[in-house]
Amino acid sequence: MEGWKRLSELGYTPLVAAPPSLSLSAPAPFIQPASAGAPPPLPAVLSTDDWRSMPEGPVPAACPKCASPDIRSFGILYQQGAHTSTSVGMTLSGQVGGMVTSGQSHLAAATQPPRRGSDSSAVLVLLGLGMGFGLFVFLSVNYSSAVAVLGAVLGVAILAGAIYLAVMSSRSVDLEHAKQVYRWKNSWCCMKCGYRFMSLHAKANRG
Repeated sequence: MEGWKRLSELGYTPLVAAPPSLSLSAPAPFIQPASAGAPPPLPAVLSTDDWRSMPEGPVPAACPKCASPDIRSFGILYQQGAHTSTSVGMTLSGQVGGMVTSGQSHLAAATQPPRRGSDSSAVLVLLGLGMGFGLFVFLSVNYSSAVAVLGAVLGVAILAGAIYLAVMSSRSVDLEHAKQVYRWKNSWCCMKCGYRFMSLHAKANRG
């Protein structure tokens, strides 16, 4: 079309629908939400999973002793100080041989990650098995069948107790290792004055 025209000029009659009526119902009464109460208390002792999932502590900006910004984490120092080299040579008889050597600096040796300590779980299980089986054999040979049955029950109880102690010992070692690994990951060393410190998360300070 050449220009705008009214719909009435073209023979159209606009239909205007009436707006729907709005029902003004009374607002719903306000209900005070129930108080959620205090959050559940944190455990008194952090578990192994707590230490493994613990968030890292804040990255320090400077050494707290000399205020030097030249600080590095134990993990970086350990990686930079450990090295592996491969050498290839030829003997007088014409044979070609190779040798792989590894080493680390004094600082890398001092900042290496902690290793998991040994536990006595296997010794406890073997000791419980030996004592339980020995008690059962002794009672079976020297006493009646009823006493032998009692010896079997006591032997199983001794073995179960040894297994329980072995599990608890292994868990204790795992907990200590997880705690040491977390503290190692958040340990820092000042390259100027040699001061070593930790920057832990607030949750870790409880453990």
